[in-house]
Amino acid sequence: MGNRSPFANKSKPVRIRILHFGLGDVNGEVETLGVSAAARFSGELEGLRTNAPESTLVTCAGSLLRPSTLNLTNKGSHMIDVSKKLHIDCCVIGNHDFDFGVDNLMDCVKQSNFPWLNGNFYDANLMQLFGDLPPYHVTEKAGIKIGVIGLVEPEWIKTVSVIDQTEVIVEDFCAEGRRLANELRCVHRCQLVIALTHMSWSNDLRLAHEVSEIDLVLGGYDQNDGFEAVTSTDGKKRWVVKSGYGFSRLHQIRLFWDSTKQQLVKVLDKVKHIDVSSKVDPGITDIVEKTITIFNENLNCVIGKLEVPLDGRFATIRTRETNLGNFLADVALTGVDADCAILNSSVMRIDSIIPEGVFTLRHLNLLLPKLTRIFVLEVTGADLFEVLENAVSQVDVCMAVTSLLFMFTNVKSRCIIVILALANISHELLLVTPLLLKPSQR
Repeated sequence: MGNRSPFANKSKPVRIRILHFGLGDVNGEVETLGVSAAARFSGELEGLRTNAPESTLVTCAGSLLRPSTLNLTNKGSHMIDVSKKLHIDCCVIGNHDFDFGVDNLMDCVKQSNFPWLNGNFYDANLMQLFGDLPPYHVTEKAGIKIGVIGLVEPEWIKTVSVIDQTEVIVEDFCAEGRRLANELRCVHRCQLVIALTHMSWSNDLRLAHEVSEIDLVLGGYDQNDGFEAVTSTDGKKRWVVKSGYGFSRLHQIRLFWDSTKQQLVKVLDKVKHIDVSSKVDPGITDIVEKTITIFNENLNCVIGKLEVPLDGRFATIRTRETNLGNFLADVALTGVDADCAILNSSVMRIDSIIPEGVFTLRHLNLLLPKLTRIFVLEVTGADLFEVLENAVSQVDVCMAVTSLLFMFTNVKSRCIIVILALANISHELLLVTPLLLKPSQR
């Protein structure tokens, strides 16, 4: 009779498919044929989803409103138009969703046709989840009741400048994940519990290991995607799948559910690479082309004139002093009452030389695609030394300054920093004792 398949019986596992992704820059991923990568991504996703809609779950890993050349005028709203076509079941909030403020994020949430999840990030004043977003989403696929929890980490929330850190509380994602998973199982009778996260690899792995009440972790945030099996506290396997970022890839995750044991027994992950051979969604093409046309018209607005070219190449702004860095630091200083200004060179994103002549909104958008808040701090001389040392002693951590003159050199693998003058304090040279950096600090 031959060998019989182990699944050829009544206990054959139920199969559920998850399409998991982190979206990219609609305008930044345009191919040579002139077709938006978003249209090809949507075409592939829709083909997979409609093949078995009753057993397919579609999840987005957050930062849906991420930095884009279109954001200067659209503030991420174009991504809502695109995402509405993707039949997303649920999405978790991410750090770049706050790039244009909390009110803008809430407007985008209201315009969406899917829930944005947040299970552990609280408004301390209202004592409720931030934005009054739902902590989880309950759905049914292939006859299995599924609960999806949204979880975030405090590390990136601390970096969001539009959030007053004194007015928010981020509860431990493991503790809240366990509580919400138990609520889903006991109150909503969910059989399968998934965590949809916007956290680092290490935190996703910790969640999978420490919270056995969660069966699967679908992560975002990190630029790199991946798949890893983890042994949880109950001695059984849990799985972590990271989406990565961009319209070039789509994770097809296959779940095998044992109805007899009432547990997830196997998870497989396959990455679908989106390329020029992928099917195009004409509806997305129309949205993107219309959005870009309006955007380009707005970007032609002239906002100034340059007498000389400004060097914004990464190879220069991150390794030495440049006229573009000096200019932006000067501009920053005009807006605040301070003795000097220091600008992290990584905020300049244009990676090219801006030619002399008219300076348009397009140049500004390419140069500064993300809102960056200016802070005024009172620091000691030692603090100032530490900032300068950190910048010039490491590759690609350079900065721009204004009203501050300093020099540095390497002597026998050690970096010597000398502050020569603080222009707003004194027009005379301010001589200081050189400070030597340890080799390990370089």
